[in-house]
Amino acid sequence: MTKHHIASNGERSRFKDEETEAAYLAAYDRVMAERWPVPYETEDVDTRAGRTHVISSGPVDGPPVVLLHGGGTCSAMWFSLVGPLVESSYRCVALDRVGDVGRSTIKELPEDEQALADWLLDCLDALGIEKPPMIGLSYGAFMNINFARVHPDRIASIIMLTPGGVFARLRRWWMFRMGVSLLPGYEPLTRNAMSYISGGREPDEGTFELARLGWATWKGPEFMPPVYTDDELRAIAHPSLLLVGDRDVIYDPVKVLRRAERTMPNIEVELIPGGGHTLSLDEPEAVSRRILSFLADQER
Repeated sequence: MTKHHIASNGERSRFKDEETEAAYLAAYDRVMAERWPVPYETEDVDTRAGRTHVISSGPVDGPPVVLLHGGGTCSAMWFSLVGPLVESSYRCVALDRVGDVGRSTIKELPEDEQALADWLLDCLDALGIEKPPMIGLSYGAFMNINFARVHPDRIASIIMLTPGGVFARLRRWWMFRMGVSLLPGYEPLTRNAMSYISGGREPDEGTFELARLGWATWKGPEFMPPVYTDDELRAIAHPSLLLVGDRDVIYDPVKVLRRAERTMPNIEVELIPGGGHTLSLDEPEAVSRRILSFLADQER
């Protein structure tokens, strides 16, 4: 069983000790200071799962868009997309998922689909957000489609970037490679893994330490995303956008797009050239342009 130390608010931390937490949060702060392109505010909101850290950017009266990060990372990963969204007058609200690395703390780990959706519902209620579009990458993409299934009246549209599970099982080789890369502190393995999942790119030095420390702490989610049946996917009528990179290694990207088109009644799909599994970091201009076009269409 994973050990957690107790945070200053009395809830559990994801980190095993204060030293590990301090190192990760220092790397988090560096990314925010050096890479986040627009002004931002932070706050912590209480939920049934634990206290959730929130980063918000953009006009207070702008239409809110909720951002859900991938597994083993935190809201700082959205630095590559938040600028274009804010420039288009959206209010970006990024949540550190309870149970992952980041600044949120744990009261009770969300360990099933209902609990994950209820945590997100609590966040929306605490922030006064009624029915936003949601953008998620990897585990975050599973989170927003799961939320649409459990609380369909509280999400306007679903934007999925390289979702984990949902449409296809993860390749066993990918799981093995990433499992090996999680050996704590061994930098060459982490560099190799980062290159592998990003379509062969060299790791970005500005975010490498954040990824290395996050992977050393995070051993995978408490609840693995399922692969939904055709009937389950057909039941999701929300306007949806699915973007997958043509270099994604977790599954066959073309098969995923075809299955999504075949099963979901109101979905747009696109294969992003050059994109790996870290799609928003790999091809931020193409991804942000496609997201903004989709959002604009929903507002007409």
